[in-house]
Amino acid sequence: MLNDPNKPSFLSRQYRVGVSGWLLSGILITAAYGGSLRAMMLRPEMSPAVDTMEKLVGSGLPWKVVVCGDLGQSWYENSTNEVIRAY
Repeated sequence: MLNDPNKPSFLSRQYRVGVSGWLLSGILITAAYGGSLRAMMLRPEMSPAVDTMEKLVGSGLPWKVVVCGDLGQSWYENSTNEVIRAY
């Protein structure tokens, strides 16, 4: 009765692999969420998005324009935007 081959075993290889995968994924998700939550609580401020050239110049972030060829150079020189022309 104890060694009945037709009776499903809860200690089978597939069961152990499935439970181990489920536990590992749960631990990874919990660790990732806990890390991001801790980071948000330690440093909650968010900087505003830099989405224009004027904001980039005013942000104080280091940046550089790399021009490849004459076409890029003429685009910067002939721009109607004075911020772009200045750099």
